Amino acid sequence: LVEAFSEADRVFCRQPDWDLSGLFESKGRADVVICQDVSGLVAKISEVLKPGDHILVMSNKAFGGIYEKLLNVAHAF
Repeated sequence: LVEAFSEADRVFCRQPDWDLSGLFESKGRADVVICQDVSGLVAKISEVLKPGDHILVMSNKAFGGIYEKLLNVAHAF
């Protein structure tokens, strides 16, 4: 999982049922933001998002409407 994000400038993850922070820290990736829910993710992303940025959402389900929420943030520019 850590290697999948190796080229990303920033990584934002929702906390799963296992210790995600320890996984990234053990690989020297301390710049990962981990939130407990989708609203927290969107809030943290919106703090740093700027025009021209690209966001990749990786999920295997609806993920709490994150797609629409991020589009609303992006349209605020």
